[in-house]
Amino acid sequence: RYNLANTLREAGAPEEARNHYRQVLELAPEHAAAHYNLGVVLLLLGEWRAGWREYEWRWRVPGFTTHPHPSPTPLWDGAPLRGKTILLHAEQGLGDTVQFVRYLPRVAALGGRILLEIPAALKTLFHGLAGVERVLLQGDPTPPHDCHAPLMSLPHLLAATPESPAAPMPYLGLDTTAARALRVSLGLENRLAIGLTWAGSPKNANDQTRSLPVGLLTPLLTVEGVDFFSLQQERPGDLTDPALRNVRDLSQGRTDFAATALAMGAMDLIITVDSAPAHVAGALGLPVWLLLPFLPEWRWGRSGATTPWYPSMRLFRQRQPHDWTELLTRVAAALTGWRQQKPS
Repeated sequence: RYNLANTLREAGAPEEARNHYRQVLELAPEHAAAHYNLGVVLLLLGEWRAGWREYEWRWRVPGFTTHPHPSPTPLWDGAPLRGKTILLHAEQGLGDTVQFVRYLPRVAALGGRILLEIPAALKTLFHGLAGVERVLLQGDPTPPHDCHAPLMSLPHLLAATPESPAAPMPYLGLDTTAARALRVSLGLENRLAIGLTWAGSPKNANDQTRSLPVGLLTPLLTVEGVDFFSLQQERPGDLTDPALRNVRDLSQGRTDFAATALAMGAMDLIITVDSAPAHVAGALGLPVWLLLPFLPEWRWGRSGATTPWYPSMRLFRQRQPHDWTELLTRVAAALTGWRQQKPS
């Protein structure tokens, strides 16, 4: 029954999958993977309260991609902190970290003094993040603290709902003066610039579904009246593909996501697959079009062109599994319409 539930979820039938996961749990109440996957399905369906509760079983799933933090302090239970120091630590991917730091001001409002532990690539981007007393890098010695929590448990602990995903937007800051200067240096005073990201980290277990072959970008790159720029940090070899001969590279020498954010600030629009740059653009409040596979991650829901996570984001979804060609043809038509509405 568990395998049937997984098959139904992967076939795009989340309601049926949900029912079968629940039947699994009637037979085996401690089945951690069924709890976790039920959480994923519930989140996809917008049932956040129950979904976040089930998602907490992730730590008990054998082979889960991350591990609990080794902090000797107790896990925070969501109660008022009243001046206590809490360690909030990143887990899973860079995009997950960007997405969930939105909850830090709510933790601070409960009286917490926040230590934030993150991957080095995000250090400069998170400089001055609201509510944070100190930023630590993963592997740094951990200062004394009273309790801890993983970032992706915060929606559960704070009882988040789709109607209140948390922070005022944007919640990441951008040096607009530097972005304007970069735009001038690129000769874009009277041009429309599009930033592109077509692939995420190849280490991601879902990468074959979410990333697209660079040659499929051709319908998009034939849209006239715009300049295209690569913001791609993974797969640098793609830039030698003939399909990208008219795409200028802005990724070289950009060693962290603060540099990527600056390049994004010089663009008029970001078009990206589901990877960390999508979250950065959304958290900055920049116009961003997100290209989604037929079976998207839970965070994007199962339908619709908008998301409560990022008001400046527009979602484009595959209509058939693995069919990027039709999606990119549709995005190219939308870009042509967008271009016609912009001043010359």
